[in-house]
Amino acid sequence: MAEETDEKKNEKMILKNSDKPKSVEAKKNITTLESVKEKKPEIKKEKPQKKSFLSRITRKKEEPKIEEKEIADPFKTIRYVLMTEKSIQMIEAQNKLTFIVNKDSDKKEIKKAIESLFETKIVSVQTMFDQKNRKKAIVKFKTPGIAGEIAVRLGII
Repeated sequence: MAEETDEKKNEKMILKNSDKPKSVEAKKNITTLESVKEKKPEIKKEKPQKKSFLSRITRKKEEPKIEEKEIADPFKTIRYVLMTEKSIQMIEAQNKLTFIVNKDSDKKEIKKAIESLFETKIVSVQTMFDQKNRKKAIVKFKTPGIAGEIAVRLGII
């Protein structure tokens, strides 16, 4: 057994020193060593691809288009008209009215509701949340002076 260990040490030395074996016996030993070693098949696991943060934001899924439907009750979207000093200045100078609206309503719903209530054309709708966590909509009318007329009709001015 002592001889076998010496032979194995020699084979290892030969393999370390050069890629090509120097003797025929060393070649045989190398082939036997290779056959003894079990070759494990390489299994590559597919890692799930991680999507970058930007790709998740920029790529929007296609949403089915929802047909525009008529607003049954515009009073569900519009709660009341907000009258402050600033809103009165906006009525006089910029032809805008300020409304407190339902939190779930969007700009299109607000625009349709106000157009159906007051029967006037609207240029733009700006929405924001105030400090009391109410949704405020500032509506600009197309025809000049109509905001003042609506305010008089509502009894605000």
